[in-house]
Amino acid sequence: MGETTIGAGAGQRARRTKIALSSCRFLRGTMAPLKIMLPTLAWDERFRVAETENVLTPALVVYPEIIASNIAQTLKLLGGDGDRWRVHVKTAKLGYTVKMLLERGVRNFKCATTLELLVACRSGAKDVLFAYPAVGANAKRVKEIAEEFSSVRISVLVENEEQIRQWSGCSVGIFVDINPGMNRTGIEQDKGEAIGRLVAETHDAGLRFRGLHYYDGHYGGLEEPARTAAAHEGYERLLQIVNAIATGGYNVEEIITAGTPTFPCSLSFPGFRDNEFVHRISPGTVVYNDATSLAQLSPEFGFMPAVLVLSRVVSHPRRRPVMEWLFDMPSTTTTLSDIPRIDDPIVISRPVPIGQRGPNQAVVIPASKNTVTNGN
Repeated sequence: MGETTIGAGAGQRARRTKIALSSCRFLRGTMAPLKIMLPTLAWDERFRVAETENVLTPALVVYPEIIASNIAQTLKLLGGDGDRWRVHVKTAKLGYTVKMLLERGVRNFKCATTLELLVACRSGAKDVLFAYPAVGANAKRVKEIAEEFSSVRISVLVENEEQIRQWSGCSVGIFVDINPGMNRTGIEQDKGEAIGRLVAETHDAGLRFRGLHYYDGHYGGLEEPARTAAAHEGYERLLQIVNAIATGGYNVEEIITAGTPTFPCSLSFPGFRDNEFVHRISPGTVVYNDATSLAQLSPEFGFMPAVLVLSRVVSHPRRRPVMEWLFDMPSTTTTLSDIPRIDDPIVISRPVPIGQRGPNQAVVIPASKNTVTNGN
């Protein structure tokens, strides 16, 4: 990875520009997430790289100094407490990046695939939640990894009795997955009695009940302050579930809330402070960032895109009614209006190996909409 990454100082910020919103859709009476993306990204000198001649494209360009800055900004919002962050490695994935998080005091992770679980364990994670319903061969693989890495505290999600039974005799911890309206996974948050039964059955099965998982990503399309108001209303209902579980004689060790769009909402919710349970947030996209996260989060947070895709123009299928270019990346023909873009299209070249580069040693080739040719 060292031979294909480059970055400069981490203190600067790219200028944000206009944000486009799609229309609102409704599913079963619940608002679905709006498509918020940052359509334009200002050029930043830290994106300068070099030597594209021998690079096979598409290629991933990683900027470790910007990753470090994004991690630092997140920890700053957490008051410097890395223990409050259960970072989702669905985007970070690379062992290189996971180790950067560990070096900065982040020890708790969550993931969505067995490969991500394996990478986190091999990289030195202390506590990992497999945050996706595991059944069949996937559940078997999680058990194998838990046995191999017995020193790592591995937990899983459950939302029904069958899922609890499949973990019987295993060392994994159990989080009950609550559906706050995302309608993707989990048991609906208004089914308090059923949630209580799952907690009781977890104990009866000889498994350790660790807490509640609550992913409220469906609020990502709301602008502030509506997003925070909606999230806080859900958190109030979540605390009612916690109190009901405690009344039933069981202890909630940890509550996990929020992906990238709602983690500021979680941090501002007073009910998560000074409680008997540990509250952790679980944003993952903030490590690298993308056009959606940069639109959803305030520019004041100082996040930057830390990974870019290097691609070449290989064809001009048509020029009217819009300029259309074909890139050598795994997608169909794409117009500039369809993708987040640098202010003027710019070809980003291969980074100089870290051990050989000086400060700002790189080449950038600017190209206007009228001068882009095949191979750029």
